[in-house]
Amino acid sequence: MDYMCPICLRDDRTPVIKLMFSVCGHQICEDCLKTLFRTETQINCPTCRRPLKRVDFSSRYLEEKEVDKENEIRREVLNVYNKLEDDFTDRESYDAYLEMIEDMIYEYISQKNSDIIKKKLDLERQNNIQEITQNESRKEEELRVMRENAVIEDSMFDESLKDRAKEIIWERAHKVEENLVSKEMPECKNFDSSYDLNTLDEELRNLFLNASGFDIDEIKRSSYQELIDGLNI
Repeated sequence: MDYMCPICLRDDRTPVIKLMFSVCGHQICEDCLKTLFRTETQINCPTCRRPLKRVDFSSRYLEEKEVDKENEIRREVLNVYNKLEDDFTDRESYDAYLEMIEDMIYEYISQKNSDIIKKKLDLERQNNIQEITQNESRKEEELRVMRENAVIEDSMFDESLKDRAKEIIWERAHKVEENLVSKEMPECKNFDSSYDLNTLDEELRNLFLNASGFDIDEIKRSSYQELIDGLNI
């Protein structure tokens, strides 16, 4: 789309010209704008006659401003309605939740019931601040894991990432071991000197097998060792 200054009639294809855009969505070239504000602190838009001050003009296109506005509204809504797919019993419920969010964003952007939506967001934030904060932490953790996974995958082809990939793998292996140690000890009838460590180790192993269907040693061999071998550690 060609934008033209309504005063000098030059458009954005003219060399060196810089068009300025008003809050009312109309344009005027910077040279003409400077001339108009040379003696005035407020002017009327040459197109729609709306009263404007110098701060009401920007060099950015109206479309860019609209994109910024949409992104800002989207962030505001998603910061409140931030449940994850795991919070729903099925995919259909999650999709309906996402659709509800998009409808709300659309109405907010188009200024349909925008005041009602703002009040709804404030109320939702006040009533569920703890859950919202927890969901935000969960999302941050998911992003962290995704970024780490990307580092591990890319390290197969990028030597500069291998040291960091090694750190991530060993950190995860250490966490697995810590989690196993912190798990509740299996209940036994008489835990005394006759209850040897081998028996305890076997019961812990069986507890893990019953819960997951996999043996911890097998998981370590098939997961971490495979990654470590791939990185030539």
